[in-house]
Amino acid sequence: MKGRFFVTSEDAALRRAALVIDGRLEALEIDRAGDTDANPGAVYVAKVDERVPALGAAFLDLGGGLRGFLPDAGKAKAGDVLTVQVRRAAEGDKAARLSTDLQIEHPLVIHTPGNAGINASKKIADLGERERLKTALAGLTGGYVIRTAAQGIDAETLREIALSLALPDSSGPGLLRAGPDALTRLRLRHGAAPVESGFDHFDLESQIDALLSPRADLLGGGWLMIEPTAALVAIDVNTGSVRSGSAQLRVNLTAAQEIARQLRLRHLGGIIAIDFAGGPKGKARKRIEAAMEQNLPPVGWGPAGLLELRVRKPGRSLKELLRTPS
Repeated sequence: MKGRFFVTSEDAALRRAALVIDGRLEALEIDRAGDTDANPGAVYVAKVDERVPALGAAFLDLGGGLRGFLPDAGKAKAGDVLTVQVRRAAEGDKAARLSTDLQIEHPLVIHTPGNAGINASKKIADLGERERLKTALAGLTGGYVIRTAAQGIDAETLREIALSLALPDSSGPGLLRAGPDALTRLRLRHGAAPVESGFDHFDLESQIDALLSPRADLLGGGWLMIEPTAALVAIDVNTGSVRSGSAQLRVNLTAAQEIARQLRLRHLGGIIAIDFAGGPKGKARKRIEAAMEQNLPPVGWGPAGLLELRVRKPGRSLKELLRTPS
């Protein structure tokens, strides 16, 4: 099906939301039913459990048996109570990553409880419209950043949305506000699109199944082998029967553009090491770097001829999210 859509699907175990462009899966978010983990965007009232003086960091008790890691704990000491937000979900034996810089997001506005003031996106060029939107939120507690997508919205509607983002009063340590659901996370990252229901209409199940294999076929020939390890994600670019230099470069350039999509869909990040076909050098390296920079700026070429980059870890991988709870 042609066009750009968000597609949702829900069963007893999973709530899923996908971004589909011209029938091709481009992004995927998943919520597990009954999941009690600390999810990105969630806000907790938490108690400092353990200081890590050498790092200026601390581990916090989020309640319910959950722990989080606060990399910049300032002067907080054991027993102090802080309001924190989850920036990255727990992964393996690593605790959820936390921040005291709270940002409650909506596709039209961001609420910053700790920072006063009302600001509007500079992409809203009409100064009158900027002032109209800012006036709609006048007098609200805390800070707000009005997104570009809010242009033209009714002032009363914008104010109601802003009020809905305010944090409730705390009754003690524990979850204060849940993080955004799968569909909202897609909207926050990819903007607006019509919403359709049912993965079957877009043949998404087969596309998701393909993501569970290390192999990812490339349009026009060749394939990637994507192998996550504890230290990094290793990616090997294969050309199959292609041998000529120009054809190898074509496969490498296709791979350079596809890798960002594969990492996004597989929910992989951290250090990425890519072994492009044929050991490219000189101008070929420059062209590959330029293709990569459209989505994932590389760090550089390592001594072994691998292109290296760093991608922010999203938390649990797609395989972990789809794994049946024991």
